[in-house]
Amino acid sequence: MAKSQRVLSIEIGYSLTKVCEMDFQSKHPQVYGVFSMKTPEGILNDGLVNPTESYVQDLKSYIAANGMSAKRVIFAVSSTKIANREATIPMIKENKVKDMLMNNITDYFPVDPSAYQFAHNIMDTVTDEAGTKQYRIMIMACPTEILDGYYYLAQQLGLELSSIDYSGNSIFQALRHRFAKGVNLTVKIDERSSLLTVTNNGVITMQRSGIYGADQVVDIMMETDVYGEALSYEAAVKTLRKNNLVMRAEEEDTLKEKEAEVAELERLNEAAIAAAAASGDSSQIASTTVAAKQAGANLKMLRLRRDVTYAYEQLISSIVRVIDYYNSKNRDAAIDNIIITGIAADSWGFAGLLSEELGPAAANMQITSIQKV
Repeated sequence: MAKSQRVLSIEIGYSLTKVCEMDFQSKHPQVYGVFSMKTPEGILNDGLVNPTESYVQDLKSYIAANGMSAKRVIFAVSSTKIANREATIPMIKENKVKDMLMNNITDYFPVDPSAYQFAHNIMDTVTDEAGTKQYRIMIMACPTEILDGYYYLAQQLGLELSSIDYSGNSIFQALRHRFAKGVNLTVKIDERSSLLTVTNNGVITMQRSGIYGADQVVDIMMETDVYGEALSYEAAVKTLRKNNLVMRAEEEDTLKEKEAEVAELERLNEAAIAAAAASGDSSQIASTTVAAKQAGANLKMLRLRRDVTYAYEQLISSIVRVIDYYNSKNRDAAIDNIIITGIAADSWGFAGLLSEELGPAAANMQITSIQKV
């Protein structure tokens, strides 16, 4: 396919801007390249993008350095200001659906329609008790001020804006062919929030937003001195991927014992230093100092793993609540596959901890982590 038929898909997060070059309007799009770069503070505020000149230039440089030459762009946007509602309407000609919805739009969204733009997606065709066919529709409302920021950014990048898509729909479209069968829960973990989408045989049946994201864990990694120097956001994410920092239950039980052990070693080291000062014999100082420092370093790592695990558990608890709720309402079509995407997708130990938290229910589920979608 000619490069002119490729498109850049850009998602701007609070900490990272993620870019991928892929086929445009293809049933089975091929991905040609991906990269991420740091998002400076102040560029994003709950979906509102305020691109500075330096940010635009950096983004242009990264795109060129990665050999991407697409002239079109799609932005994937997440925001608490973007609302969605599910509705059921009579089955009419598809080109008449928009007019029907707009005639009643304030029934779905009690807002000033002039300050928003609306979009819809026909999710399914259902039959009511009377045997009448109807559409199940997802309607989305996005403030115009959010969209204006992305129009401006596309212009500054010198790209033709193909579309601005809700992040949840972008993930659904990217994975719909790969996970077309069964009841799938896709969990997209962003910096400060998460988005959970349930599909049944390729049809969206539920979407929920979560208040927890990856930043709680990443911030812990950036604040620790276990690794010597402070970690950048990108380095912290890479460290979580390369190291299993999930604390096992038996390790948590021994934490207090380790703390007592370090306290005793530090006391012995201080006593050895005092004794050496009094006698002039420093032969014992080296061994007690090494033992105290090693035990202290081990304790620091143990505490880091405890804090990381606790932050993971908060995120996982919000996921488990959605699973429990959905399964309680759909006992004949329970979730049988979980797909984890986003920043924490391939963090070492995360999927295993999720499986543990699910308990016996995990026996009937497959958990798949996908970092690049």
